[in-house]
Amino acid sequence: MRKWSIVFLSLLLLLTPLTALGATNQVTSSEMVQPYAYQLIADGGCQLSNNGNGNISISGDTSTYSPVTEVGLTLNLQYLSNGNWYTLQSYSYTANNASYKSGGQKLSVSQGYYYRVLAEHTAYNGSTYETGFSYTEAVYVQ
Repeated sequence: MRKWSIVFLSLLLLLTPLTALGATNQVTSSEMVQPYAYQLIADGGCQLSNNGNGNISISGDTSTYSPVTEVGLTLNLQYLSNGNWYTLQSYSYTANNASYKSGGQKLSVSQGYYYRVLAEHTAYNGSTYETGFSYTEAVYVQ
C-alpha cells in the first residue's frame, strides 16, 4: 500500500504546476523520487537557474549503485502556457560502462513565461532497464 501511495504522490506532484518568484540567480532543484524497486539507479536530480535577461542554466545528473552498461540523463526544458506544460527542447546525455552522468546547458529563452526542467534518469544493464523522473519548481523569467 505504501508503494502505491508513493507512486500516486509522485504522479500528482509531476502533474501539478508549481510556481516560484523569478528572481535573478534563483536556483531550484529537485531530487528524484525513488521507489523501493530500483536495482540500478541510486539517485538523480535536476536544477534550473534564472540568470536574468532571459538567460537560464539547466543541469542534472544520474547515478547508479555500480557501473552499468549505459547510464543516461535527458533534460526536458518546459514552459507553462494556458495551464499546461509543453516541452520546448530536450537534451540527452549518456555514458557507457559508468555509474554517473551529468549534463547541462546555458540557454536564452523568451521572457514572460514560467519554465521548469523535467529530467528523465535511465540505467541499462543486461536485461534490466530502469527509468525515473525529477523536476524543478517553476521559475518565472522576466
